[in-house]
Amino acid sequence: MVANLSSNVLSPSEPETTLGERLQKARENAGLSMAMASHLAGVKPTTLRDWERDRSAPRVNKLVNLAGILGVSPTHLMAEEGQSDNPVATSRGRQEKLLNQLRAEISDIEAQQKELTARLGTAVKLLKKLK
Repeated sequence: MVANLSSNVLSPSEPETTLGERLQKARENAGLSMAMASHLAGVKPTTLRDWERDRSAPRVNKLVNLAGILGVSPTHLMAEEGQSDNPVATSRGRQEKLLNQLRAEISDIEAQQKELTARLGTAVKLLKKLK
């Protein structure tokens, strides 16, 4: 009797996605921009973009780091196996580091927003004087 190979992990019935496609999908599902995800992963946005476009591949330690940030298992990113909603457990120190990075990012965005609001107010006042 011949085994049905369609259910075999080595011959999936659906087309296999690339590492870059899985990274991009996980980032989008996590609701993170390219800039935020790269900031949290400690890499340049161009580096993450190259990974997502399959122009280069991250080292294993960066891939595990990204899995934790994106809330998926490293196995899912590497081989599209395992669950995409089964995140790697993060240590308390690592979790604290991520929280601190997010707090710093929020603080920076708030400061930029205040500056832009002030500039907008000045521009509106100047526009009204010119009318």
